[in-house]
Amino acid sequence: MLLRSGLVLHITGIALMVGGAVAAFVLQGQLWKLILSDKDRARLFVRSASGLNRVQMAGGVLIITGGVLMMTALHGVVMSAFWFRIKLVLLGLIVLNAVVTLRPAGKKLRMLLTTAVPSSDNEHPAQAVATERMMVSSVRGRMRLFYLLQFLFFLLIFILSVFQPA
Repeated sequence: MLLRSGLVLHITGIALMVGGAVAAFVLQGQLWKLILSDKDRARLFVRSASGLNRVQMAGGVLIITGGVLMMTALHGVVMSAFWFRIKLVLLGLIVLNAVVTLRPAGKKLRMLLTTAVPSSDNEHPAQAVATERMMVSSVRGRMRLFYLLQFLFFLLIFILSVFQPA
C-alpha cells in the first residue's frame, strides 16, 4: 500500500510540474505578443504564470513525498541504481535552471512591465522603442532557454523512468 500511495503522489507531482511548465510556456507565447503594445494585459499574463509557479512547487513537493514513500516501501534499494542517481541529478538541474535562468529573467520582465524604458534626454523616441525591443528580446531569449532546458530535463527523467538502464 505504501509503494502504491507513493507512486500515485509521485506521478501526480510529475503531472503538476510538467503541466504547469507547459501552461506557463503557452501563456508566455501570448505575453510576447502583448508586451510592447498592451502592458496592462501583459501584466495579467505574468500574474497568471506566477500562479502556475505555485502549482509546480506543489508538484515538486508531491514528487519528493511520493519518492520518500516509495523508497521507504522498497527499503532504499533503488538508491543504489545508477539511473536513479541520474534522475536525482536531473531533478536538481530543474531547480538550478529555475534559479539561474528563470528568476533573473522574471525580474527583468517585471521591470519592463512596471517602468518606462530608461532613455537619455537626447534620445529619439524611435531609439527608446528600439531599446525596449532589445530588452524584451533578451528576456524572451532567456525564457525560451529556460523552457527548452526544463522540457529536456523532464524528457530525460521520463526516459530514465521507463527504460531504467542498468
